[in-house]
Parts: sequence; C-alpha cells; structure tokens
Amino acid sequence: VRAALRDAEVSRVVSLARRPLGAEHLLDVPPELARDKLFELRLDDFTRYEPAQRELADCTAVVWCLGVPQSSVSPAEY
Repeated sequence: VRAALRDAEVSRVVSLARRPLGAEHLLDVPPELARDKLFELRLDDFTRYEPAQRELADCTAVVWCLGVPQSSVSPAEY
C-alpha cells in the first residue's frame, strides 16, 4: 500500500479490509498522498465482493493479501 501511494503512476489505492489501515501502516507516506489517493472500504465478508464492485470497476491492477498478522497467533498457528 505504501509503495502504491508513493508511486506517481498509481492514481488511486483502494483498500478492502475489516478494519481501517491505521496510521502505523502509513508512517512513511506523506499525509497528502494518503488523503488524496487512499480509499478504504470496510468489507466484513471476504466471500462476497458485491459491496465493493463499484469501487473496483475501474481498477487496472489488484494486489491480494489475506491472512492474519504473525503477532496475533501462536508460532504453531502461523
């Protein structure tokens, strides 16, 4: 997300997440880039993308990342 926000070739970044990204994920991104380019959409059910269809309609690329943070599970679960 940070690389896409800093890239002049990327006009918009759409984040689908259960929770907002949070400032800790954007520390090295100038605030104006996050404000102007980042669109965060809350999506509770990742088996249903109908709520996001309109926002994703004009996307030319998608980066897919699903999983749990390593810090939130035991080493055996990770």
